Order: sequence, then structure tokens, then C-alpha cells
Amino acid sequence: MRENVIIAVVAPVQPEDFFDRVWEGVWEATFDLSSFGVQVQNLTTDQHDPQAQREILKRLLEEDVDAIAILPAHFTALDDLIALLEQQGIPVITFHGDAPLSTRSAFVGPDSHAAGALAAEVLSKLMGGRGHVLSFTGPLERPHFAQRHRGFQTGLECQPYMHETIHPNPVQGTTPELVAALAQADGVYVGCDELVEVAEALDKAALSLPFVGFSNTEKARQFLDRRIISAIIDENRYLQGYFAVQKAYEAVLHREQGGELSGVTIPSTVAFRANAFELNNSLNSAFELLVRQRTQVLCSYKERLEQANAELLNLATTDPLTGLLNRRKFEEVMQHEVARAVRYGPLSLLLIDLDFFK
Repeated sequence: MRENVIIAVVAPVQPEDFFDRVWEGVWEATFDLSSFGVQVQNLTTDQHDPQAQREILKRLLEEDVDAIAILPAHFTALDDLIALLEQQGIPVITFHGDAPLSTRSAFVGPDSHAAGALAAEVLSKLMGGRGHVLSFTGPLERPHFAQRHRGFQTGLECQPYMHETIHPNPVQGTTPELVAALAQADGVYVGCDELVEVAEALDKAALSLPFVGFSNTEKARQFLDRRIISAIIDENRYLQGYFAVQKAYEAVLHREQGGELSGVTIPSTVAFRANAFELNNSLNSAFELLVRQRTQVLCSYKERLEQANAELLNLATTDPLTGLLNRRKFEEVMQHEVARAVRYGPLSLLLIDLDFFK
């Protein structure tokens, strides 16, 4: 591997209160890896813009980069370029949103299905296990929105007295239709980027409902502090940015040294009014997750080594035809038994010859 490693990170910057945490994680990882000769290029788009990301990836095909970490704006629109980059030996790591059908090397992000199920569990407890939930799913062509909602529905299946209605339209201000839908609900679930907009609508309508959604941003915490939002499922955007860079560097090492590359599952946490700000202290969490991941890898290597050693020992001491112990193992056992007989008492040996045993 050459002296300097160049990693390109491609992600939006808007809205700032969401993506600032992602970029903080990227910058922290950049600092941690700088002593290893890693240089990180930050390539940004204004918002989720697949066309802008396509232009960036096309440019990177011609440039001297070793790996790419990208927060994809669409789950299939970049597949062809990701495949070209991988064919050229440039590993691509997707994070936060995935391109699951592409040939990307690994995905870093939350288990969105489990996060949705966690949201359902929290909301069902807040609602006492019964009532009508109004859901804001966002565009389900975005895979993590769809996976969140499937997980949420899985969680609701365990609650026979709760039922769900999906709000069909994007939230565009506090409209009479939105207020009417909220007024008929017993609880609210927001699995997309409209958490603050729905909270503003509840605030203006003076409605108080059990309310669970995603994205622990500064604006959302203000509504959490005022108890308009009951709880937020925090998918740790800081850790996603941090491990996207770490995993891109690991992909470069794997390319040089060989071996399998696995993704990183970022655990989701629940932010209530009491602990919402504590969750932002993510550097220690990043270090703990890094240690846990490295430990899991080492344990996996140890298990495979022990299994290989056991197989080698079996081959060395067993007759392949009969499966019985061979002469080498017989002599080893004899030495052990003779030594034990010298110390504890007599030893008897019985030899049996089988005629025509072939």
C-alpha cells in the first residue's frame, strides 16, 4: 500500500442540524487516521441530490482515490457507477442510506427495521397498548424509511388493540387537513424527516399526544423539552460518519491484504427529555463501538483458528478409512497410561487380532 491513502466522503450538508453530526463524525475519524497517512476529501452536495452525486462519482473514476464513503441520495441511481468503481479496485462504503443491490463493499448504519420496532415498542408503552396511530412514513422508495416502517408495523403486530393510519401526503405547513387527522389520532409516529414539521403542527393546534419519531436534532430537542415530542429514536449520526471513514480505510487494507469485509451496525438509542443532550457525547461511544467491533473480529478469527486446529488434529490422529485412532495416537495414549501405571498401579494391555480383516 502506498504511503498516503486518499478517502473521498460524499454526503449532503443540508439540513445543517441533521448533517452537522454526520460531518463531525467524519472529521473526528479524519483526525484519528491522519497519523496513518490517511487524507480525507469532503465532497458535499446541498441536499439529497442523486444527479450531483453521480457527477461526483464520475469525476472520482478519473481521480486518484483509494476508497469512497457515500451517503447515497437514492438506493439504485448510483449502482452502475458504484460497480465501475469497485471494478477499478476502489472500494465503496455506503452509510446511513444504503444501495443494497449495488456491489458496494460494505454498509455502515443502523438496523432500520430494529429501529422501527423500537419506535413501536416505545409508542405502545406511551399509549398503554391501545389506540389509533397516525404514521408519517416519508417516501418509501428510500430504503431506510421503508425498513423503519416495516419494523414499526412488526412491532404493532404484537399490540392487538392498536391500529395504524398512514398520512398520505408530505407535511407542508399546518393545514386544516393535517390538524383534523392529528385530532382523530391517539398517538403519532414519524419515521421520516418531518419530525419537526409535525411537532410544529401539534404545537399550533394545541394538541397533546404520545409522539415518537426519528432524528435527535437541536430543533427536535426543543419540542422534546416542551413535551410536545415524547421520545426520539436516535440513530447516532455521529457514529455513522465516524465509522464510514474507518470502514473505508479498512476496505483499503483488505484490498491489499485480502480477507472479508463486514459492515458496521450502529445501535439506536431512545432520547427522552432527561437524556437527550447526553446522547450527543458520542466520541466515547465511537471508541467503545470500535473496541467492540475489533473484539468481535478477533473472536471470529480465534474461533476459526480453533476449528482449523481441531480439524488438523483429527486428521493427524485418525485413520481416514475406519475413523479409528491411528498408530501415532495409540503410542501417545500408551505413553500416558504407562506413566500413570508407574505412579498409581499395574497396567494391562489386551491385543485382539481379527483374521481376514481387510
